[in-house]
Amino acid sequence: MQDFTQNGASALRYKGAWGRLRASMRHLDVEHSTDEIPAYSLDRVEKLSEKQVVELDIILSPIGLSSDKDETLRIVISSKDELGSVMPGTPGCTPDNSGVHILHTGGINTSYLQFPLLN
Repeated sequence: MQDFTQNGASALRYKGAWGRLRASMRHLDVEHSTDEIPAYSLDRVEKLSEKQVVELDIILSPIGLSSDKDETLRIVISSKDELGSVMPGTPGCTPDNSGVHILHTGGINTSYLQFPLLN
């Protein structure tokens, strides 16, 4: 069987867990959020001003994988839909972003991934 691809889309190949969050839709719903899983109200748009730095808690889709000690984890962060369209011939997401996107990590901007570990 042949894999169909268009702009990164794939009908047959699993590309791993994914998460997405528009920075302008980052408002947390404190009633439904937990330390492990943030919930977003999605009831307001909070555009960023120039040079504004905000914290984003991005939920990854649930996944069950096992890994060996020598394996590595690859993270892709993008301002566009890296998954592409679901099927070839259908349009993918068209972002309305503009300007420069800067990811702040380290120092006062500590970044981390939080995984549940099962033995």
